[in-house]
Amino acid sequence: FPSHDSSTVVSVLGISSQAVAIACGAYHTTILMNDGTVRACGANSTGQLGQNDVSTRSTVVSIIGISSQAIAVACGQYNTVILMNDGTVRVCGLNTNSQLGLNDAVNRSTVVTVVSISSQAVAVACGYRHTAILMNDGTVRVTGLNTSGQLGQNNTTSKSTPVPILGISSQAIAVACGTYYTTIILNDGTVRGCGQNTNGQ
Repeated sequence: FPSHDSSTVVSVLGISSQAVAIACGAYHTTILMNDGTVRACGANSTGQLGQNDVSTRSTVVSIIGISSQAIAVACGQYNTVILMNDGTVRVCGLNTNSQLGLNDAVNRSTVVTVVSISSQAVAVACGYRHTAILMNDGTVRVTGLNTSGQLGQNNTTSKSTPVPILGISSQAIAVACGTYYTTIILNDGTVRGCGQNTNGQ
């Protein structure tokens, strides 16, 4: 896009067909293509576009290292999470609260694999500064900021690697995150939630 607001819909330059999913962070957009690549544009101050730099992009670029096999995307405030078809998860961007799940708090400007998720991930979701990963055994793993209990650990201690949400031992089929909370659909059609509830969310 040009660097000005648009009050009507316009086509994204460079995406003429084949987009299958999208996700947005605070100031960046990711687009999953049907060939398993991911395109991104927008702010890149913490490397969330996966370009091995921190330069903003006003047109879409392919995320480096994702040449095929991506099947889902999610964005936190300033980070990007990509689910691969082998059940692994790739991440880049802001990591000051360990939302990338890499056992440190170092930002990444290129995608890296979350080591503790070697396979079996089936969905990803991001909050403001936490990440949730649905596993094929019906559990949900979470990492990052936990100031409001959004990681479901019965405490408010943040985590630097993905840990299972307590009380979800199986049966989870979908996960979504708000700013400081996490919600989960179970296979019986019920919904579980944890985290901030100041507005009844």
